[in-house]
Amino acid sequence: GQRKGLSGTAIFSRNPFLRIIPSPEPIREGRLTIVEFPHLIVVSTYVPNSGAKMRAYRTGEWDEMFCRLLCKLNAYKSTVVTGDMNVCHENHDICSPERSKNRIAGFLNLERQQFRRYFELGYQDAFRCLYPQQMGAFTWWNRRFPHLRAQNKGWRLDYVMVNKDWSSKPRGEKGDRRRWEQLGEEEEDWDP
Repeated sequence: GQRKGLSGTAIFSRNPFLRIIPSPEPIREGRLTIVEFPHLIVVSTYVPNSGAKMRAYRTGEWDEMFCRLLCKLNAYKSTVVTGDMNVCHENHDICSPERSKNRIAGFLNLERQQFRRYFELGYQDAFRCLYPQQMGAFTWWNRRFPHLRAQNKGWRLDYVMVNKDWSSKPRGEKGDRRRWEQLGEEEEDWDP
């Protein structure tokens, strides 16, 4: 079951949506909200932190399941992924890359390598497309040391990932659409 207070995601929209797509069973605990709109799907996620207790799950299971999920979603309709990805992808996404590289969860080589898989799936980091060299654009600061926020010594962990293919129509034939509708109705069809 889900542990209360562990994590949570939400999507707020002024535009009406078609439906909320249930998360596949292995990816629960409030870590995903998936909403279908007429021309795209929006996924809000809170990726597990790969601290010592969660590293095997995050890098061994979660990333693989999440990539397969995104492939299935994007096969049907263009998909936008947003949320706390719990990784600093590039050196300028963290205040002290030389001290943190491959030493701290969130900036491990394996995490960064796995994050690059989203680019292989056709996604791009919307912020970096607009501001490729922007320094100091952080989204997280350690709350135990408030002076770090005042000095803007933080990490960029939150992303908006857009697919390079912004097609406005569902892909495939009507049979594919029915199969897609079943994915939302029958969790075992997710096959994560």
